[in-house]
Amino acid sequence: MIRPADHRHVSGAVPVPAVEAERLTFRYRSGEKPVFRDVSFSVKQRETVLFLGPSGCGKSTLMYCLNRLYPDSVDGILEGTVKVYGQPVSDVPAGELCRKIGIVFQDPDSQFCMTRVDEEVAFGLENLGVPRSEMDERIDRILRQVGLAEYRRERIHTLSGGMKQKLAVACVLAAEPKILILDEPTAQLDPQSAREIVHHIIKFQQERGLTLLIVEHRLDEWIAHVDRCLLLHADGGLLDEGAPRACFTRHGKDLAHWGIWMPAVTQLTLELPSSPDAVQEELPVTERQFIEAVKGAESVTADLERRLQPPRPAEQPHDPESVLSVDGLTVRIGNKTVLRRIDLAFRLGELAAIVGANGSGKTTLLQHLGGIGHKSSEGDWRLNGRPPSDWSQDELRRRIGYVFQNPEHQFVTFTVFDEVAFGMRQQRLPESAVHAEVRRLLQESGLAGLEEANPFSLSQGQKRRLSVATMLADEQQWLLLDEPTFGQDARTSEQLMLLLRRRVEGGKAVIMVTHDMELVQRYADRVILLMDGEVRYDGAPFGLWKQEDLLSQSGIIPPVCYRLRMMLEQQHVGENADAAFRTVESGS
Repeated sequence: MIRPADHRHVSGAVPVPAVEAERLTFRYRSGEKPVFRDVSFSVKQRETVLFLGPSGCGKSTLMYCLNRLYPDSVDGILEGTVKVYGQPVSDVPAGELCRKIGIVFQDPDSQFCMTRVDEEVAFGLENLGVPRSEMDERIDRILRQVGLAEYRRERIHTLSGGMKQKLAVACVLAAEPKILILDEPTAQLDPQSAREIVHHIIKFQQERGLTLLIVEHRLDEWIAHVDRCLLLHADGGLLDEGAPRACFTRHGKDLAHWGIWMPAVTQLTLELPSSPDAVQEELPVTERQFIEAVKGAESVTADLERRLQPPRPAEQPHDPESVLSVDGLTVRIGNKTVLRRIDLAFRLGELAAIVGANGSGKTTLLQHLGGIGHKSSEGDWRLNGRPPSDWSQDELRRRIGYVFQNPEHQFVTFTVFDEVAFGMRQQRLPESAVHAEVRRLLQESGLAGLEEANPFSLSQGQKRRLSVATMLADEQQWLLLDEPTFGQDARTSEQLMLLLRRRVEGGKAVIMVTHDMELVQRYADRVILLMDGEVRYDGAPFGLWKQEDLLSQSGIIPPVCYRLRMMLEQQHVGENADAAFRTVESGS
């Protein structure tokens, strides 16, 4: 007799679902409103399911409830039932549950226990009782697969955010779980690394019969592998489920309005004025589907050309004294040279994006521009022509705002309202003016109604918006942001970028590190490509997309409008060549 918890199945029998959730509702004890409510679904063995919904709708919290992390580790209440292979998770011992369900968290730092890369992978294997004789080979293999082989003995704290994310994926894959939960697994990865990580996870799934549950906003690498989408709406209820193309076609316009991420080509199709009716009736989720659907529509090509034009630069003169610059900047961390003789100058009235592969030095450069320098650095830093010794810390803070990769590093109060008000109160502004400005910023940042919430209790996307709002409140001339749209849904991402763009058009400057080339194309005046700690490109975004060798070497994938434009051009060239060949044949 086969027990309900046994996930083997006999011929003719219906396999036990890998995961079943029945009428799940979760709320924190300190809050009246549920994070999500009355959610039911079932996931088959070996199925790949994508969970979609706007920022703050409870996607991550739902994932944490499936492996009993919530409510066990937080002060919260979970109603409903979760079963894994037919057995309630409340009946499964913690050690056994960890063997069945692996999870990659949105914030990789939160799951590390050791100080070195290989020790972190080994830690999980030791807890699972993997023999020492097998451990070294398994560590080597998994680190090679995620692109961290050369960092095996590195200290984790020296890794970039993207490398930490790769390590988090490596640790979970090494443990070989039966069910894998991935919470924004590619959010901090450069485009090529994201593509490689997805490839290895799918390969692992095929080899091991893995079940995948994914929360993600970068969908393009996943979408061809997804069996089913589950859509959550803003209040945490289940909206719909089904095959990806069917879901996006049924709800495309609503999803765009609600800010739920879609494949880039699907989003583009909805935005293009010239999209044929036939395309709107069955939205493409891959580039090939788009090309097939718009074949011969010259108006689409013209629309793509227009989207590749840069944003209008700020129409105001540059003050030659208002310049933030580094000259000959070289930074060494341990035995590694992270930046090599960087010469860059930034002026007010521009939005500049710093891009490059994980570990190329982007965050280190941003930190030095913000005056958060590493001791073992060489070269000159100047603001308005003046060196650091000419500025006090208070003076620099009034001029330069910095938003960290991890927003929690900058929270200093216990409520969202006080966090935004902090800088203004330090300036001794009238409390009536503080209240009015805070409420305006919270409304624009999508945080209205959360005034009394603890900043640390917010979702990752909400934390990021709060960290940006605190800098916008201080009105510094220079705003530096490390991955500003991490954890955002499509709507809040756009709102955030429009706030930054408006700031630039008002004569201030924004410098951001990002892996999102769609953002670079849409909002940046200037893009700086770092490779191996050196500046390899500095200019308009469109100029970078044409540098095929640089893109290939740095792992950058150009935005979808450029890729589609090139595909249509190649198709046109191919059709002309075919027509010419047929003419020659008929003439002969």
